[in-house]
Amino acid sequence: MNRSRLAFTLIELLVVISIVALLISILLPALAKARESARLAGCLSNQRQHLVAINCYVNDQKNYLPCTKSYNGTGAPITLPMVWKMEIARYMNVPIHNNGSTTQMPTTDLQVSYSIAQGVFACPESKQSIVTDKFKYGEGGYGWNLYYMGAFDFNNGSPGNDTNRRAKMDEVLFPSDTITHADDIDFPNQPWSGNGMGEMLCANKPSKVTITVKDGDGIFHTLAIPGKRHLDSGQATSFVDGHVMFMSKESLIEGKNGDVDYYYRRDK
Repeated sequence: MNRSRLAFTLIELLVVISIVALLISILLPALAKARESARLAGCLSNQRQHLVAINCYVNDQKNYLPCTKSYNGTGAPITLPMVWKMEIARYMNVPIHNNGSTTQMPTTDLQVSYSIAQGVFACPESKQSIVTDKFKYGEGGYGWNLYYMGAFDFNNGSPGNDTNRRAKMDEVLFPSDTITHADDIDFPNQPWSGNGMGEMLCANKPSKVTITVKDGDGIFHTLAIPGKRHLDSGQATSFVDGHVMFMSKESLIEGKNGDVDYYYRRDK
């Protein structure tokens, strides 16, 4: 009596394995790209929330925008370069003080809440580690446009000039073309030191195409500006008028109207 064959031959098995391997090789890049796109969407969502909080801050602070360095009322500086995060965090109910307060401004770096570098202030694609002794320098992946939108709280007596003082909203001539903040450049596991720290942790302007930073071991590294964290081609970018968009590194470097810093300047 004839019986039906229930097993694969070796050739059939090899053909099936080959087909499965081919399908995986086709699908994996598409899945990786989908994951990257999802992380970009998460980053854009974070920045939209930042912009809502920035608008609330401006309404409460007589039209002044946040800045990266402020003062605690006695002349002592508060953490650089993440004060802008502290100033808007309270509008998102994120603790800015290690006692859990969302309103009490820290007076020293050690009093800054660990939460300020997590959650809505952390880019899903950032490779910067968040470590308790380092996060105060801005880990999380977002940087303020400190060159043109406020590096110092000039109104509270800090040093500075008209270029890097805290800016007012109505000083921005073209809000839809002016960056408030954006992805900064990833350089993981570094307790920043030296002049490179302030340069790194900002929405980096293209006229400074490369920067040299020193890591915790004293080793210098040269990095390109702006970054291309997302989709290996660009960065999530926020604008004064409240919109957020992905911008390629090339478009940021090229600028507009012959001005490579066009999207960063508040006075076009």
